[in-house]
Amino acid sequence: MSMSVVAMSATLGSWGNEIGRELGRVLGYEFADREIIAEAAGRFGEGVMDLDRVTEGKPRLRERFSDDPHRYVTYVEAVILEMAARDNVILAGRGAVVLLSKLRHVLRVRVNAPDEVRAERVEQSLGLTREAAIDAVRESDRERGARVKFLYDVDWDDLPLYDLVLNTERLTVERAVSLVRNAIGDERFRTTPEGSRTLAELSVAAQTKAAQLTKSGVEF
Repeated sequence: MSMSVVAMSATLGSWGNEIGRELGRVLGYEFADREIIAEAAGRFGEGVMDLDRVTEGKPRLRERFSDDPHRYVTYVEAVILEMAARDNVILAGRGAVVLLSKLRHVLRVRVNAPDEVRAERVEQSLGLTREAAIDAVRESDRERGARVKFLYDVDWDDLPLYDLVLNTERLTVERAVSLVRNAIGDERFRTTPEGSRTLAELSVAAQTKAAQLTKSGVEF
């Protein structure tokens, strides 16, 4: 079986998590979303909530005057790069699409749907009112977009960031998975020896940087 790496970015209520997990099941790939945070927290001794907030939540004013967020992100990036270097993995959120954007063999996928469609799904899954669900969807979009902009100076809605964009308004999870599988079948998204070497080097460099920060508390 050819080896591949998929980086996904998905909006709340777009079924991104469901698509990623089903894709992992069908292909026998590892799927990692909150698993990335759990791994980073366990390895580097930081709180799960802190790591989750600095990779997905809205940036806080005090973060601009603290080194903690940058240290936390360094830990998360080290885990993402290590997982990517293992191949046959689907990495969801946490800036993985941007972090891996210069690696030509990585398939970058965006999953989205209209606000009203996503709100209806969130309303049903969380038991919210329609108004609260719409607010939740839009607030999530604002927070995640602001976080990506803060960390990487990139607009997460910028379509050239992605190789494949899925609108799940009318797509089922199964059909979306099929489309991603077809894209992975393109030889341009298969891991090459050069791609493996590059990822391995980036992973080692990231592990070293993270270990140094953990050991010495060096400031940026």
